[in-house]
Amino acid sequence: MFGPASAQPPRLIDFPVLRLPFVEFAFVGLLVAVFFVDTQGTDAESGFLAVFVVLPALVFLGIAYLISLPMQRKDITDFRLDAVFVVIGVLGLFGWIGQMLIALPLLCCLPVGLSALIRRGIAFALWKRGKGPQLPE
Repeated sequence: MFGPASAQPPRLIDFPVLRLPFVEFAFVGLLVAVFFVDTQGTDAESGFLAVFVVLPALVFLGIAYLISLPMQRKDITDFRLDAVFVVIGVLGLFGWIGQMLIALPLLCCLPVGLSALIRRGIAFALWKRGKGPQLPE
């Protein structure tokens, strides 16, 4: 399987701490904070951003995270799917800057891809230093 004597890289899911999506948690917290700030007013524009941007972004972020779950089963040396998610997210960012609301689903791939890329990079560095997960005895 893998271990200090093995040349086969472990999977991302084999690192217990790196299973948690910290970047996604921070992004969800930011969206929830924006939701509560936007719904505080009594004027006609109150809640527009929350209903038409924040709630769909939370849904699309959840969908993007569910789509990315199989990426945790890949070897830590395989950065291709992470890069695909980042590229899709950057395309969504450019679409968002161009005032196209349809780019929101693509934009929500960016934090998921960055999170997976960061976690896979940390796992790769740990594995190269010999501090990766060990085989059960």
